[in-house]
Order: sequence, then C-alpha cells, then structure tokens
Amino acid sequence: MTEEFTLDQLNRIVGEDSDVLISPEQAGAAFADLGLDSLALVELAERLVDEYDVPAPEDVYRDLGTPELVLDYVNRHLGKGRQAGDEEFACT
Repeated sequence: MTEEFTLDQLNRIVGEDSDVLISPEQAGAAFADLGLDSLALVELAERLVDEYDVPAPEDVYRDLGTPELVLDYVNRHLGKGRQAGDEEFACT
C-alpha cells in the first residue's frame, strides 16, 4: 500500500530552509506569493526525488508551482519509483 504525501510532509521539507508554514487555505497559492523563491523550488524538487523516489519534473515551475501541485505530483508518482531515462536535478 502506498502512503499519501500530505501537506504536513510538504511543510516539513519546506520548513527546513525557511520559516514558511503552508496552511490548507494557501495550498493553491504560488510559492512565490508564499515567500519561496525559485531556488527553494529547485531544492524542494531535489528533496522529493531523494526522499520520496519520484522522478524529477521536466518543468519544476509548472509541475511544482503551488503546494497543491506538489501534493498532486508526488501522490501521482508514489509507488512508481524512478523510470529508466528519468533525469536528476543537477545544481550548478
């Protein structure tokens, strides 16, 4: 059985590098409007790859631009594991 990725889990990851705490009412807001910049989104995506074994999104801003999109993205990919050809994020 696959565990569901929740807003609490997202808050744990986001909160490691910021003071942002996302409420359920804010789940549809853009991360930029919540005080998280593009670097924070890339770091979030890297942690999701590492911690939840989901594939790296092709377009982090489109696929992970709001908390709601992150929850949907991770929950769609939970249990599937990494597929051949999935690319990892590389920080430069």
